[in-house]
Amino acid sequence: MRTALIILAVLILLPPLAYLAFAAAVGRDQVWPALLGPVALPPVDFAAPPVVTTPNRWLTCPDGWCDGVRDAASPVYPVPLAHLRAAWSAVLAREAHATPLRPESTDGDDQLAYEFRTPVLRFPDTLTVQFVALDADSSSLAILSRSHYGQSDFGANQARVERLLGAVAARLAVQPAADG
Repeated sequence: MRTALIILAVLILLPPLAYLAFAAAVGRDQVWPALLGPVALPPVDFAAPPVVTTPNRWLTCPDGWCDGVRDAASPVYPVPLAHLRAAWSAVLAREAHATPLRPESTDGDDQLAYEFRTPVLRFPDTLTVQFVALDADSSSLAILSRSHYGQSDFGANQARVERLLGAVAARLAVQPAADG
């Protein structure tokens, strides 16, 4: 019985100790890229987004975008694109686990990317957002939030996108209209 308890204790303690040792050697944020490969982050073509067969991503787009592969329709905000972009930037600036991966550009590129890390094991998720001007007084956005490792995210990407969209609406003090 005592031998079985020792073996059980080793089996329970060995993985966390191995993770901590490896994290100390390569850095907490480098564990998964070192073990599973680096995360590629090319710009997202929201007109033809990548088809993903695993449930570890969430894609929301306005009508006419991401046809056939989106998970939800993006809200339409009754504000000009510049106001939506400013609200988004303010919301993301307050995100504790978000790191900008592409700086905001002034050359007309309305696509931004962020990395989110889980608090304990530091799994990286990325979020790419494309701002969409619908007309002079309304705008929307396309968002792809995805996990890069594993097969499931336990709904984390969907929850993140919905939380951010709610925070943007609150920041703008508007009730966005559902698109589609």
